[in-house]
Amino acid sequence: MDYYENPELARKLLDVCTHLSIDIGKRLYEVSDTVSAGVTGILRKTIPGIYLTSNCSVDMVSLEIYKEFLLPCDKALAEAFPEFGIHHCGKSMEHVVEGYREVQNLKFTEVGAFSDVKKVREVLPDVFLNLRYSPVRLKNATFEELKNDVVKMARDGYVEGLVSISCVGIGDDVPDEKVRDFLKVVSSIRI
Repeated sequence: MDYYENPELARKLLDVCTHLSIDIGKRLYEVSDTVSAGVTGILRKTIPGIYLTSNCSVDMVSLEIYKEFLLPCDKALAEAFPEFGIHHCGKSMEHVVEGYREVQNLKFTEVGAFSDVKKVREVLPDVFLNLRYSPVRLKNATFEELKNDVVKMARDGYVEGLVSISCVGIGDDVPDEKVRDFLKVVSSIRI
């Protein structure tokens, strides 16, 4: 609500949080080469030294709100660290991807399940995309639906060396066979 009712307070709070994140990130780099693998484990295999910010709640704001309030935070973080990435686990990264394009030094994004991968790739052609598949969809999809979904994601996001696919948050109600099917499909993709 403060974005609308008290924008100066919102900016001040975001500025404090951003600078605190920078201070913590720099301290973590003093003791470890990997500071963001806890946000998404795929970083260990892709860009292990990257600083990744969690933009989970950005899915709930408009592009205009993102640009006015949150983009300055992402830009400050990107300036503070040599490699910068954005974790966006929401369902519609495409609605803010034009804002993400303005972040200098953006090397990695995690693209939430159900996002328009083709649009994201068009806007971020040189950024590593980790495409997330929905664990709920994994539970309910037939093998053919799973295969079609994952192959389409891979094709829409493909740039050699700049794409991966993951499925996180898989509950114990998802049969092991579904997980094996996912791994089989991902392993068999050839583009």
